[in-house]
Amino acid sequence: MFDDTINGLINTSTTTTITALDSIDGSDGDDTFNIDAITAYTDPASVTVVNVETVNFNAADSVTNDSTAWTGLTNLNVIQAGGAVALTAAATTDVNVVSAATTTSVTNGKDVTITQDTSGGLTFAALAAAGEVVDTEITVDGAVNVDVTLLNSLQVAATIAATDTNTAADDDVVITAVTGTVDVTATGSTIVGNTVATVMDSIAVTGGTVVTVTQDANSVSGNVATAATTDNVTQGAVTVTGGNATTAVTVAQSDQVTVVAAGAATVGVSQTQTVTFSGSVPFCVGALTAIY
Repeated sequence: MFDDTINGLINTSTTTTITALDSIDGSDGDDTFNIDAITAYTDPASVTVVNVETVNFNAADSVTNDSTAWTGLTNLNVIQAGGAVALTAAATTDVNVVSAATTTSVTNGKDVTITQDTSGGLTFAALAAAGEVVDTEITVDGAVNVDVTLLNSLQVAATIAATDTNTAADDDVVITAVTGTVDVTATGSTIVGNTVATVMDSIAVTGGTVVTVTQDANSVSGNVATAATTDNVTQGAVTVTGGNATTAVTVAQSDQVTVVAAGAATVGVSQTQTVTFSGSVPFCVGALTAIY
């Protein structure tokens, strides 16, 4: 029994080593398939992967992968991606996505973990100067358990919403048809020196057994503001729609605070929280607890 490591390369030149009709068999042991993609990756036609337990993508561009027929796969990892990530996995495969540059979409999978900077690496000042907001949505559908961490959570600035493809009505994180637990944690972006108000990503969850959503827009969002009217943060709308299997929902958002800055004080904008159930479950929203 051997633990094999298989290395593959996707490129535009003749150095590409993963091509149509390839058959990869890890046989016995705990095997790893590393895929380095210099160009955009899409599964080559009729590639067969069996008896490989771990697949790692390291991509300079986008990754589109359907591993549902890759038998024996238990761990699917996107270590980095310079573009959008779209994955479809079997219900027995754990999925881990780190540092996708734009959108991340995961269909099915067992334990799905996503860590993503939803600002696209840009500050609101830079986005306002460019006249747009980077659209960095996350969608997960049909997974068992979901854990999402949002870094530098940004959504839309009021003065540039008209030119933004990701409008205020959009949900930036959409999690649906989950059969297990859901945990979403979002921290705000640095707001110092902004010329527009900051809005954090909105979050919508449907399904799940125990759902926890946490948004933090306090000191982690930056130092002392420089303008009372523009250096404030509105937390994104959080919507949780539970089902008959949902037993508990907790939504925790930073308390409203009064801005102390150069100029008159401005009261922080309250967050939006919506929780809908099809059954009777205990839930907690902020400091409010109710049991029906």
